[in-house]
Amino acid sequence: MGQDNSILEPLEMFNKQLKGQNSENAAKYFDEFAKKAGIDPKANAQAVNDYNQKCLARDLAKKEARKIHAKKVLLILLGSFVIAAGVVFIILAVAAQLFMPLYIYILLAIFLIGGGIGIIILTNKMLNGKIKDKDQALAAREAEAQAALQLCWAMMNPLNSLYDWNMQADVIKMTTPLLELDKNFDIKKYAYLEEKYGLSQLDDSFRSVNFVQSGAVQGNPFFIRKDLIQTTFMKRYTGSIVISWTTTSKDSDGNTQIVNHTQTLTAYVDKPAPAYHYETYLIYANDAAPDLSFSRIPQVSINASDRDLKHQVEKEEKKIHKASERAVDDAGHQFTELWNPEFESLFHALDRDQEVQFRLLFTPLAQKNELNLIKSKAPYGDDFNFTKVKCLNIIYSRHSQALDYSGNPGYFIDYDLNNAKKKFVSYCDNYFQGLFFDMAPLLSIPLYQQNKPQEYLYKQEYEMNISPYEDMVLANSFDRNLLKPLNAVTESILRTSFEGKEGDSDKIRITAHAYSGTQMVDYISVLGGDERIHQVPVYWVKYDPVSKDTFMVIKKYPTTRYSYNHQGLADLLSAFQTKTFGASGLHYERCLLAMLLANSDLSPEEGKKLEELTKEGK
Repeated sequence: MGQDNSILEPLEMFNKQLKGQNSENAAKYFDEFAKKAGIDPKANAQAVNDYNQKCLARDLAKKEARKIHAKKVLLILLGSFVIAAGVVFIILAVAAQLFMPLYIYILLAIFLIGGGIGIIILTNKMLNGKIKDKDQALAAREAEAQAALQLCWAMMNPLNSLYDWNMQADVIKMTTPLLELDKNFDIKKYAYLEEKYGLSQLDDSFRSVNFVQSGAVQGNPFFIRKDLIQTTFMKRYTGSIVISWTTTSKDSDGNTQIVNHTQTLTAYVDKPAPAYHYETYLIYANDAAPDLSFSRIPQVSINASDRDLKHQVEKEEKKIHKASERAVDDAGHQFTELWNPEFESLFHALDRDQEVQFRLLFTPLAQKNELNLIKSKAPYGDDFNFTKVKCLNIIYSRHSQALDYSGNPGYFIDYDLNNAKKKFVSYCDNYFQGLFFDMAPLLSIPLYQQNKPQEYLYKQEYEMNISPYEDMVLANSFDRNLLKPLNAVTESILRTSFEGKEGDSDKIRITAHAYSGTQMVDYISVLGGDERIHQVPVYWVKYDPVSKDTFMVIKKYPTTRYSYNHQGLADLLSAFQTKTFGASGLHYERCLLAMLLANSDLSPEEGKKLEELTKEGK
């Protein structure tokens, strides 16, 4: 595959080949999956159509019911208005505000009040029966629609139950052998990345891994991670008071005038507060150019024309040429510009620290591929950061921040087979496109494709059974309220630490870091228009760190989502009901099982029981 141009030109390969293939494969995969579940497409389409028709009938009945209810309300309001008019005539007569003889007022009052009461009585007599009929018809139509919907759900239940994690990985495997996706980020690959490539440990206490997906390209490992990150910013709080005062002055006639004044005084304070956001990025390991480090950020606007790019390159070329004339750059590294000003300007990796290895990596073909990717308008354009630190390459793209890489099977559940298929195909296409274009800057480099990792001697025994990344992902999969510290008013950053293992299970400590909030007040001195200093109260929140520890048992559970939902859950709950949080304290995904412990550790005997209940094939 090393010299295959289809591999070395990822943009063209995707647009001309892989994009259409993936859509076809996703549709084919879904159809086969639905067939396996025993779903009859025609019967489901007919049932969905019947439900839609019954919804139309229900909506029509609802409209008719609303109309007659509105008619009754309007007539009762009319009757009430007429009665009110009669009451007005009585009041006028009593108040002796007579513009006509008294008996006329009395007659008009009697007529209006009697007429209003008659309108209300007749309205109730004439419409109550019709309203009852319309309400009953609406209830019947609603019941028919719900029954039709339940039939649709019953038809689709076998398929909805059969959906599993990593289905999109099966589709991608059908599309191209280039990208291999794992069921989960196992301990072997984690140890491989840590020991061979220097992957750093998860030691950032303000960052928690919410999702991870590992895989390989030509045997070179990579993984995508989505992190929840806590930062601190200065939040502005404002307060205000209204003051008033009077002044006196003389008018032109010498008379004293008193003038009332009001003014709103506003003050503010800036105080530290926590903020939370998510980041998704890809980490790829490769032995090629092992001493090289550099970084680049997006340089090209999606709206840039060819003329704009030409002007940008010409402007940047002068700066780069001046930097190249110096013996070393500001960081102390030798910098020599390439004979390709367009690549230097638009890729813009000017902080590189190994010129020879940089040229080895970015050959003329690699430069061409990268430029094609950077200047492309679709699907994303130049939206990626590319950072290389020795053997690790980090890709951060704007498009991946909005993508869901979890492959959660719950997303595809539907009562409509056709709609479920559309959702599945769309998800697989978005997933593949997003992942492919995160990989595209790396796939553009021929040396990365030609370089196969050297054989690695895996250990037979590891300190832990599950990788620390998956520990954190599983912890973040639980209901946040189960792990939330007492008095916390913010989001929680969940950190995990390995406590020990019992057989093939790991005991993990989950520490939730959050903040409590205490209302405070500062009084700020503000000069008013009355030339006096006033104390303006500004209320703000003082955030203090709080934490809570919860223990979790995690292990491999080589089964399917279907088997877990229909067998494993009931057995586990009955065996460990005094140890866990109940059903909410159990979570399964991607062949991994996690169980929160309510108050104590599992004994060795209970650990063995857990192993027995979660053996393959259970």
